[in-house]
Amino acid sequence: MADAYSPDDNMPKFFAKNGFADADPKKTKKNGNGKGNWGSMGDEVNDQSFNFANPRRRSNSSSMTTDIKNFKTKFDVNEPEPVFEEGIHGPLEDDEDMLRSMDSNSTEGSEDMKN
Repeated sequence: MADAYSPDDNMPKFFAKNGFADADPKKTKKNGNGKGNWGSMGDEVNDQSFNFANPRRRSNSSSMTTDIKNFKTKFDVNEPEPVFEEGIHGPLEDDEDMLRSMDSNSTEGSEDMKN
């Protein structure tokens, strides 16, 4: 016989049907489990390749515990003496003590007058 096509050749089972060539056209999505055929519990994990063993992102608290000996606070840092300018910051402490004594004398007099 001539080279003709026989029905037993390598044709997919569902050839010329709706959908993919080797998929059953009557099959519902994910075997019809659940409302709206969304599948059974846990099927979404198989769809998206999740790895549950991935380490979590570092937080600020976890980074503190690893490098605590290298951590310096603002009190540990040695800073040079600040520059004091009287024109900007006001009088020196000696002048301030004199003002305090004058203020205390004036307040004592007012207390005596109240009594």
